[in-house]
Amino acid sequence: YTLPKILWLRKNEPGNFKKLRKFCLSKDYIKLKFSGNLSTDPSDASATLCFDVKKCKWSQELMDLLGLDSSILPEVKGSGYIDSFLSKEASKMTGLPAGLPILTGAGDAAAEMLGNGIGRDGDCLIILGTGGVILNYHSNHYQSDGSLDMFSYPDGSYFTLGVTLSSSASLMWGLDSLGFNIYSVDKNMGRDLKFAELKKYIEKNKFKILDEQVNDIPAGSGGLIFLPYLAGERAPYSDPDARGVLFGLKLGHDKRHVFKSIMEGVAFSQRDCYEIIKRRGLKIKNIVITGGGSKNDIWCQVYADIFNCRITRISSGESAALGMCILGAVSSGVFSAMKEANKVFLKEDAHFVPNDKNVDVYNRLYEIYCSLYPALKKSFCMLGKFDG
Repeated sequence: YTLPKILWLRKNEPGNFKKLRKFCLSKDYIKLKFSGNLSTDPSDASATLCFDVKKCKWSQELMDLLGLDSSILPEVKGSGYIDSFLSKEASKMTGLPAGLPILTGAGDAAAEMLGNGIGRDGDCLIILGTGGVILNYHSNHYQSDGSLDMFSYPDGSYFTLGVTLSSSASLMWGLDSLGFNIYSVDKNMGRDLKFAELKKYIEKNKFKILDEQVNDIPAGSGGLIFLPYLAGERAPYSDPDARGVLFGLKLGHDKRHVFKSIMEGVAFSQRDCYEIIKRRGLKIKNIVITGGGSKNDIWCQVYADIFNCRITRISSGESAALGMCILGAVSSGVFSAMKEANKVFLKEDAHFVPNDKNVDVYNRLYEIYCSLYPALKKSFCMLGKFDG
């Protein structure tokens, strides 16, 4: 979101603003240092807030309105376009051969989609990382109301994006703050552990231990609902004052219920974005899940139950990097099309099918979940006065 930063620079650091010749995004800066050539691609340009996604070009109208010189905008080229080559200086620094072709590339979300085979109408990707992202591919442009972001996709089509700011971050907060059941850990190891060994073991086996903790907790966590707004929220509410909430705590709840409710609350939050996509009339036929949190089977099943959809997990470890490898292979002529490359690079790892009983429980709880933010919005704002 570059445009507000440029406006801030003009207002707060006018001396530095006068020195501005071009702005670039992170991947484009790396390419500049490797090749001496500066350009960006439509998917990354879409995130600057000064790019006309529908026309696939910089918005001269907006730049004029804000009194900004359009010469600061980098040239936009297709994501798969080879417009640069590794310089001799960069070759010495990296050990890679000089003259190596360099793609324009793509933004992180678009790269994740490419690395998970997203490229047909109805395809949807859930990224369960530090933050949670839901991305929906569609070949036609539609007018966004601002609740979800609209981006250009590397193949010339579009995708919508909704973000939950604290997904795996919420779960890590819960695990780090409340801790695991130490007796469970000792039982797994079969011996007493020193603190350093225990910490190392927990870090390496976090999801395995988590599964043992929450496996017997039923859907709905005994009526405990978590709002994952630990860092404010971005979609669908765009509210920096929003706070995390555990709603419905009882004496019968313990840390296992809290862990499970966090997993469910994150999925509820992303379902908020999913419901917006459906209300826009954009069909979703195929859902793929990725990100560090997707390594946990129980969490993936929670998503399948809350979304009431079959969900597929691809076996790739670093799907954004893989997406760029696939794009590079196609652009350099190794494969004739993305579809052909996907058959070689992408393998389905697991499928998660909704449990009808759990779906019913989650649908009823989701109705309660949806009522909580509107009821607490004013209180969130008031709490903001106590920060510091």
